[in-house]
Amino acid sequence: RLTADYVMCAAVHFHDEGYRHLVSRDFSVLDAPVALDGGVFNKDNYPDREGLLRFNLAPWAKLFRMEFASRLRFPEELPRFEDNPFCFQALTTARRITYIRDILYYYRKRPGSVTQGLGRQVERIEAVNQLQLAHRLSRRCFEGDEQLLACLDRFYDGQLRSLRKGVAQL
Repeated sequence: RLTADYVMCAAVHFHDEGYRHLVSRDFSVLDAPVALDGGVFNKDNYPDREGLLRFNLAPWAKLFRMEFASRLRFPEELPRFEDNPFCFQALTTARRITYIRDILYYYRKRPGSVTQGLGRQVERIEAVNQLQLAHRLSRRCFEGDEQLLACLDRFYDGQLRSLRKGVAQL
């Protein structure tokens, strides 16, 4: 673990009403033997390469080694969804990643917070544009890897469909 570029852990979303949702253990990708508690892997030796894109893309359930993180950047041109290209960059450049199955991060979701809804239609339309830009920036991380590019495109297609559905319902 001490030699990993970054360490991921299980995380829980919880709400003021007491509802809890386990985030990081939801993905079947984490059941692969190499990702068992303390397992070390990277994008090249992970057995389910497509499954890599199902990892939690938020940087908040990860610890980054300082010298590794200092080479990564959040894209300044994105006021939203900037964590996706950042995490894809980390995923594709890390030599060693470790996953800890223990729940070490609790993410509080409360009504009215900025992460709990985009609110007005103008903000949602702008969010679609920003998600499309995040997609383009994320594709740079997988240049030359057609399999992961196809997976990434499916990931963003689903995200965009969901966001556009929210715009249409306003």
